[in-house]
Amino acid sequence: MKQNYAETDFERAAAIVAEAVSPVALVQQLGIDWEFLTWLGLGLAAEIAPEGAEASGAEAFSAGFLIGAYLRRGGFALVAEREDTKLAWAVDAVRERGRHAIIADYCDLGAVSRVESAYAEALTEVLGREARGAITRLFESGLATGLVLEDV
Repeated sequence: MKQNYAETDFERAAAIVAEAVSPVALVQQLGIDWEFLTWLGLGLAAEIAPEGAEASGAEAFSAGFLIGAYLRRGGFALVAEREDTKLAWAVDAVRERGRHAIIADYCDLGAVSRVESAYAEALTEVLGREARGAITRLFESGLATGLVLEDV
């Protein structure tokens, strides 16, 4: 399912995420348990992020996930029943194919680069340069997981 989400699509999805009362509400609208998503993000961050940056790494994963999920839904989330059962399958799909392959199937790579660079830059100001690669990888992993969620 080849798409080509461009920068304006990312801006729309990021605006939805930024304007929400809380990320918890956005995740729940997707039918996913916030605690489960956080647990997944923390687990990945523990593997990838430098010591002391795990919470920010989990935040990067969740932010990428929400942007990817809302890109696919055109800004609208239908309340789903127990979609968190699909979340584990989506994570497996990303691990199997790779985050870059999935992102390339859906997105203009230049737009992704600009969005993830801005996000990583903001976090690395706080965490330091050594965290930038890990934050970018976690954001991309979340983005790919959000994009593929509807396909599993």
